[in-house]
Amino acid sequence: LLVLGHLGMAVEGEQARLVGDTVVRDDRALQVFYFSLALIVVGVGFLKPNISTIVGRLYGIDDPRRDAGFTIFYMGINLGALTATLVCGYLGVTYGWGYGFGVAGIGMLFGLVTFLHGQKHLRGHAEPPVPERLREPALPGLNKEWAIYLGAGAGVVAAWQMLQFHGAVGVLLNVLAIVVLLGLAWFIAFCCNPVERSRML
Repeated sequence: LLVLGHLGMAVEGEQARLVGDTVVRDDRALQVFYFSLALIVVGVGFLKPNISTIVGRLYGIDDPRRDAGFTIFYMGINLGALTATLVCGYLGVTYGWGYGFGVAGIGMLFGLVTFLHGQKHLRGHAEPPVPERLREPALPGLNKEWAIYLGAGAGVVAAWQMLQFHGAVGVLLNVLAIVVLLGLAWFIAFCCNPVERSRML
């Protein structure tokens, strides 16, 4: 999803122009832009929690290498963010944003290939812990794995539509932020032991 989203962002349409008192935009390119953003939104939703979980599962709870592993992981993220900002920003300003986002898409593709190629070194931690559960029925004629795929597709379509209504999205994000903060506070207060609570805070 992230690869497709970044490559979609490389599609450039005609520049918006003012005709009389009306701003004329390339609606097709604008829809590609929103759809690409939706792919990125859902893709990040899949990537972030899963990749952090994989790193966490590589080490035992009391393994002294655990903190170092997460430090390397987060340093890699920050270094990649810095490099991508400089490279993609330079290409976008100098040659056009299609090139900047295109390189980002190629970078995401390279990352995906690297992950798939190196998955064997993760000792099975990147695999579902109980693969059989994915084959269990979620709905008649539909197993859990395909339900996840269809749910992701529905999420992309929903995000695609929501991104076009900025005001409504702003209100929704504010409400969700409050709900998440309250839920997190409740979880820390009532569901964590003292050690977990100290790590959360």
